[in-house]
Amino acid sequence: MKKIFLFAAAAVAALTVNAQTYDFKELAFADADLTVKNGTKEWNESKGYFVIKTKGGETADEKLMTLTIAQLPNIEFTYSNSSVKEAYTVSPNDKITLNGDQRDLTFKNVAVGSMITLTVGSKGSTANSFEDSESKGTALTGCTWVSGDRVLPAKASGENTQYQDITVQAIASTVTIRCTAGGYNLTKIVISGNQAVDNVFDGAKAVKTFENGQVVIIKNGVKYNALGAQL
Repeated sequence: MKKIFLFAAAAVAALTVNAQTYDFKELAFADADLTVKNGTKEWNESKGYFVIKTKGGETADEKLMTLTIAQLPNIEFTYSNSSVKEAYTVSPNDKITLNGDQRDLTFKNVAVGSMITLTVGSKGSTANSFEDSESKGTALTGCTWVSGDRVLPAKASGENTQYQDITVQAIASTVTIRCTAGGYNLTKIVISGNQAVDNVFDGAKAVKTFENGQVVIIKNGVKYNALGAQL
């Protein structure tokens, strides 16, 4: 047990060292930081946030609005709609709100095995969902669910948003998380690299593989997950 504990601790330490943390309360998003393709960007003075809308169009490319933010490298916010519709709001020192279903959050150039943790809460009276939907599409692409609630409690009128962390694990270099109902507020992103998977064995022979969409490390016939816990 002690050996397994030390192995797991080393894995967590390696992941922590390589973590990329984006806390929106510390990033101070400004107009110049936000780039919008096939959409519009407008500052709402009374509400204190940027409103990002789609332009709409006939072709798939024309319909697809993309928002990138300088402080969030390799991360895209996208939404496809054939008419003008509000897609996101960006509060400079607070949060990004995904204003309904089919808003996608995509991470590029992710190391396979990485953990991606979002701090999220439903934006309104309709519960947000990260479950697959026949009409709204696949919630997770290039990743598997690790922890947190896939359906977030709705926010009652006058009630503060209830935030929690949700975590997925990358099984491909591009990961997309789709909101399939309700919309949500996002306040923080942490991407933990997979150095633990590659380097915690200190030269011991180990094999890294995938089973049921999850990274599995086999060492001396024993299976571990990416964090070093025995399966």
